Amino acid sequence: MSAMGGLNEIFLSTWDGQVVDTLDPPAVRRRGVPDDIQQRLDSYEFRGSAHEVSSGLEGLYRLSDGATVVFHHDATLEGEPPHGTITADIYLSVIAPDRKTACVDAPVPYFKELRPIHTVVRDTVFLLDRRLNEAEDGLETWVRMYRIDVSACTWLEMG
Repeated sequence: MSAMGGLNEIFLSTWDGQVVDTLDPPAVRRRGVPDDIQQRLDSYEFRGSAHEVSSGLEGLYRLSDGATVVFHHDATLEGEPPHGTITADIYLSVIAPDRKTACVDAPVPYFKELRPIHTVVRDTVFLLDRRLNEAEDGLETWVRMYRIDVSACTWLEMG
């Protein structure tokens, strides 16, 4: 499986790069990627708001049962460039091992002060969460762990 950050599609390929299948997880809470994304970016006046046009795919991971975890970020620019801060809402989706259905767009909580860094090990999300502490002129850091539980999911058909 492979994917590119600016697209919804996830490609299932052979080792020599031949695409066998294309998956398109539905967007429910996240922005998704509009069909006219290229036209929007081509005609967009870049004032920094380009971060708010679509979701960025930010990671693919495998769970122990063969399901696939997908992270999307919906970025937001707070303030004016070049001094604005880019934050993101993080969404996690799980694609079933048969790749026919997905549990999509579970929000992943964090402080939203700095770019989130995450990974998945076995069936747990590890998220490096940081917050600036201006009163103490420092940085507070946590590693948050979230067990991935799909028992209450509503499974949607994959596109």
